[in-house]
Amino acid sequence: LQPDLFADYEKSIHIDTDSLILQSLQPLVDIDMGERVLAATRCNGDRSTCFSPLRPSDVGKFGPMTSLMIFNHAAWKKKNMLPRFVETMKRRDIEWKMIGQGVLHYIIGDDWLKLPWNTQAHAGHATYFTAPKKDIYTLHFMGTKPWQEFSDPGYITERKLQTRKLWATY
Repeated sequence: LQPDLFADYEKSIHIDTDSLILQSLQPLVDIDMGERVLAATRCNGDRSTCFSPLRPSDVGKFGPMTSLMIFNHAAWKKKNMLPRFVETMKRRDIEWKMIGQGVLHYIIGDDWLKLPWNTQAHAGHATYFTAPKKDIYTLHFMGTKPWQEFSDPGYITERKLQTRKLWATY
């Protein structure tokens, strides 16, 4: 996992490959995370969409969105995260619906810093058009990728066309 690969650094940033960096990420690196393992924006799906929750307290709670994450390496090591990930992945009593994000939501729980929603905009969603551009660090192209042909030309929505225009802009 990323924090173990970059253990010589204080922090590292993960950005999905379907994202564009719109400005310097230095302010995100400079965030005081305290003892939290990571900082991210809130996922738009609750934890129960990522795995079949064994802890009733997880139902309806939102975890970190994994397309932009800042890792605190000292907290990662101190909390023994890699062995926890390995042990969790070996469990047979959990039905994972989204492996990467599901495991992260399960292990991290509430031990993460919630960044403002507009830190990361999503193409075709209101965040890009309503948030001040100075507050947006990355633009994430989730869903149908605008650089690919539409798989079903009969299902071209306004949101997909809007996303394609944004891709052409950058």
